[in-house]
Formats: sequence, structure tokens, C-alpha cells
Amino acid sequence: MSALNVAAQFSDDECSADEDKADSVDDESCPDKAPWTARATFILLGSLGFFNVYAMRVNLSIAIMSMVKSGGSSGNFTPVCGHRSKASAFVSMESDGEFDWDEATQGLVLGSFFWGYIITQIPGGVLAKHFGAKWLLGLGCLFTAIFTLMTPIAARYSVYALMAVRVMEGIGEGVTFPAMHALIAKWAPPFQRSLFSSIIYAGSTAGLVVSMPIAGILAQSSFLGGWPSIFYVFGAAGIVWFAFWAFLVYEDPDSHPWISVAEKTLIKRSLGRQVHHGSKVNVPYRRILTSPPFWAILIAHCGQNWGFYTLLTQLPSYVKNVLGFDVQQSGFISSLPYLCLYVVSIFGGLAADAIRAKGLLSTTATRKLYTALAFGIAGICLLTVSALGCNIPGVIAVISLAGAADGLASPGFNVNHIDIAPNYAGVLLGFTNCAATIPGIVAPYVTGLIINEDQSIQKWKIVFMISAFVFMFAAAVYAIFGSGEEQEWNRQRTNVSEESPRKKDDTHDSLFENPSEEDR
Repeated sequence: MSALNVAAQFSDDECSADEDKADSVDDESCPDKAPWTARATFILLGSLGFFNVYAMRVNLSIAIMSMVKSGGSSGNFTPVCGHRSKASAFVSMESDGEFDWDEATQGLVLGSFFWGYIITQIPGGVLAKHFGAKWLLGLGCLFTAIFTLMTPIAARYSVYALMAVRVMEGIGEGVTFPAMHALIAKWAPPFQRSLFSSIIYAGSTAGLVVSMPIAGILAQSSFLGGWPSIFYVFGAAGIVWFAFWAFLVYEDPDSHPWISVAEKTLIKRSLGRQVHHGSKVNVPYRRILTSPPFWAILIAHCGQNWGFYTLLTQLPSYVKNVLGFDVQQSGFISSLPYLCLYVVSIFGGLAADAIRAKGLLSTTATRKLYTALAFGIAGICLLTVSALGCNIPGVIAVISLAGAADGLASPGFNVNHIDIAPNYAGVLLGFTNCAATIPGIVAPYVTGLIINEDQSIQKWKIVFMISAFVFMFAAAVYAIFGSGEEQEWNRQRTNVSEESPRKKDDTHDSLFENPSEEDR
């Protein structure tokens, strides 16, 4: 049954989410008619939202290979590994880009998105806390979509106009993660947090998996002028998504007009007093900034982003210029690590919640284990890439394994903000994502300086070794200082000793079916 049908079904009956009835409704007055829940709608549209924002973020990494003149920076040359498909040879003879940008300029263009992205991280978390996260996230995505549509015009005007447009896109996207973390804290029962976060944020990975090959196809087509169509298609998709988000998603269970009383009560009862019901709460900035678990998350976030953004922005160039695949093939091959990441992040989230629910490991041990596996395996894989040289199947397999390992970070440190302080999850993510955006700015530029028109395996070895070292350092810091325990300052305005009664089954129901009568 569609979310719209579920909404219509609950809008007129006595199961409307009236807070006065939430604790007194009897089982017969609120039959379980809906096989689809408000949480499922939130997860679906949240995941699609991140699908769109990451498609809009990464599209330039593929498009730039068709935008830049082959005689300049990209090079009309035989690849390092000597592989050149017939399609690739045909493209190098028949097509040429419009812009004469060297590697350093390309690094600045690719990194300019993050100049804007870093600006709205901390404000995004604060605004989500005080004014609501739903509209902040939705309007941020809409803002990004509008500027994505403007990208071809800006690029043809000047490289500085293009960088300005990318900065504006970054400003729009900068609020998305803090806002979503704030929403997850309000909607996810504690033992479903890993699953909520994994599915929603896996949308970003799905956006990479789908958009990179599609962008490669569009770049080599005649549709809407070739590479400009990449920005038109994904920009339009972002606007369509916003319409669904605006009408079907709500700030919290209390404000949702179609949620069943059973589901609303389950969410509120499972959260207990971890989450303040209301937005007018002073943020304990001093306590946050002196908290070792917070700093462990921040350093882990920075380490993960260095490796992630190095691959995100530079892997297409490596696949084309070193391995010797054309733009379309590069898009497909570059998407493989993110396909692996997508699958592992979702199943990893399910496993993490099961491990915690069954008491096999504590929340702290679970987060540390997943983060150590993610960073350790990814780091080893990046070191292995340079050792494999021109063993193309081996390189592709190892890079894909690195992507799969990175998927374990989602139920690792990435959801840890909500564990330690669900009331301030958006604020915490604003701080950590702000700091973690710096690698997004620096890594592409550093890579450009290292490569400097020398597309050799030795130069790329340096790039991968730096990423591997950063992964290892971040894993060590998180293993020492990380924690999955709720911090005392999260409940600064509540009685920490008070707990709302919670049934064991409150946190183990299906996301897609409303609670049974017994659970209520």
C-alpha cells in the first residue's frame, strides 16, 4: 500500500495522532489497518533525499572529464597501464572538451563545493534544533537543485562563476546531515538507530552508484548537449523530490496528522526522557566541546571523509588516466565501490542493531568494532592498490573492497552522535561534519598538487598512502576515546534518574507494520 493511501486511511478515523488520546486509547478503537508506517515513509523519502544530494554533489567529478580539453590537463595520451578500449580511442579522436584547466584548477573546481558546505554545518545543526529540521533539510536540497541547473551556464561564463555556483550548492547541502540527524533522533527508537541511519544515509551511496554511470552515459550522448544534461537531469530530480518531502514528511510524531496512536506511543515510550519534547532547549556548548567521546567522533569523521572524498573526486580520473577506461566506462567502474558500500551499510546496520538488542556487545563495543573494521580494511586496501600496479582486475576488486569496508562506518561512528546525545544530535553532527568538510576541500587540491600532470603509479601511490595513514590514525583515536553511552549533559534539563517505562518489545517492532495489540 502506498504512503498516500495510508495517509488517507488514517486522516479521518479516531486513530489520529492526538496527544491527549495517546496514552488512553484502547485496542478496539485503534485497529491495526496499516501495513506501512510513518517511520517507513520518513526513511524512504529521507533515503531518496540523500540519493539526490549526492547525485548533485558527484556529477561534476564525471562531467569534468568531458568538459576539459584533452590536449591540456586530461591528456590525449596512452594511459599508464597501456589499456585503451576501442570506445575510449574513438572518444579521444572524436570529442574534445571546452575548457583548458590544469589539474590544480580542476582540484579547486572540485573542492569549491566544500567551501560552501563547511559554512552551514554548525548553523545547520543549531537551526534544526531551534526552528525545526524538516523544512531546513527540504529547502537546503531545493536550493542545491536550483543551482545545479545553473551549472552549465556558469561554467561557460567563467571558471570563477562555476566555483561560485558550486559554493552555493555546498551551502544548500551543508544543512542536510545535521537536519537529518535531528530528525532521526525524534523518529528512531533506540534499537533501530543503526538501521534508520544506515538506510537513510545509504541513499547517498545509492546516489553515487546510480548517478556515476548515468552521468558517464549522458556525457557521451547528444542529449541536451552532452555533459550539460548531467546537471539538468539531476537538478530536475531534486525539485521533484522536494514536492514529495514537503507533503509527506513531518517534524516529529506529535506533529504528524496521519500516524497511528500505536506507532506514536511506541516511539515516545521507547525514547523515554532521552529526547526533550520541544525545541527551546539551551545547547551546552562548553560541555560538548570538552567531551572526549565527541572529539573521538569528530576525528573519526575527519579521517573517513579524507579517504571517502579522495575516492569520490579523484577515482574517475584515476580510472581514466591510469587504468585507461573512457568516460562512460569510468563512471561504471567508479560506482562499484559505492555499490559495495551501499549493500554493506544496510546489512551492517541490521547486524549492529541485532548485536546490541541481543546483548552480545554493548553499544560502545559495537560502534568501536564497526569503525575499526571500516577504517582498518579500507586503509589496507588503499595501500594494496599501489602495490598491484597495472593489475587492473585486482585494482578494481581491491578498491571495491575498500568501498565495502567503508560501509561499516555507517553503523559505527556515523550514528554515534545520536547515542551520546540524541537531544543535540543535529548540533553535534554540525560540528563534526564542519570539521570533516575540511578534507573535502584539501584532499582534491593536495591530489592535484601531487599528480601535477604526472599520471604515474608512483604519484598515485603517495595519494593512496596518505589516505591509508589518515584512516589508521582516526581508527586508533576512536578506539581509545569513543563511547556509545548517553552523556549526562544530554539531559541537562531533565531528571537523569527518571526513566519512562519501556517494554522489551517496544524497540523491536517492524518499521513497516504498526505495533500489535499485545505490544500496545
